[in-house]
Amino acid sequence: MERLRLLFLFALLVSAGCATQASDASSSRAVDLQKIRNSNFQDFVLEFGADWGSVGSFYELPWSEVRFDRLERLFNGWRERLNAEKFDPLNQQGRIDYLLIRNTIAHELAALTLARKRLNEMEELLSFREPIQKLERARWRMEAVDAQAAAADISALPDKIKKLRERLEKGKKQKDENKPKPPKTESVTALASDINKPEGSSDSDKPKPTDSAENEKPKKEEVVPLK
Repeated sequence: MERLRLLFLFALLVSAGCATQASDASSSRAVDLQKIRNSNFQDFVLEFGADWGSVGSFYELPWSEVRFDRLERLFNGWRERLNAEKFDPLNQQGRIDYLLIRNTIAHELAALTLARKRLNEMEELLSFREPIQKLERARWRMEAVDAQAAAADISALPDKIKKLRERLEKGKKQKDENKPKPPKTESVTALASDINKPEGSSDSDKPKPTDSAENEKPKKEEVVPLK
């Protein structure tokens, strides 16, 4: 009986020691994971991607100043947050993520500047853009729309598009008319014959048939009828 009691106590001590070692190992792993998480940039990357995707999908309206303004605020805000982050404590992957996000933000801001410039250049030709985008912005904000005013704006679009098409076709026609005509070129056969001519020769140098040459042609024998 005493032997069984001792074996039971020994088992308890062994299991307690194993549990303590497992707890220490688990705590050690938790500390290591926390250290990796703090030095890695994964959370920042995921949050930035989610924010960008949410704004981009909501303001899905090409060539819209509202979209440009919202994306510009987004990237400027994340650039400030990125500058506030410390680069040195990051591990290698975290530093790579940091540089990639920095370059991505710079690229997107430059692309927005270029898009604004192109829109200003096309604004005169896109007079029908604003009425359509106005209705779309009202739908975003779930605002009430004046049906009569909206119908008047939409009914005017076909006439604007027709005038734009006529203007573009007229400009294209004038461009084709003002295009310089290519110079006339001689045929390939004539050029080849000129190349094969001896230097200083001309068509007048070619030998012409003479009367003596014609007389030298063999004549047909006369057939004498039999008597």
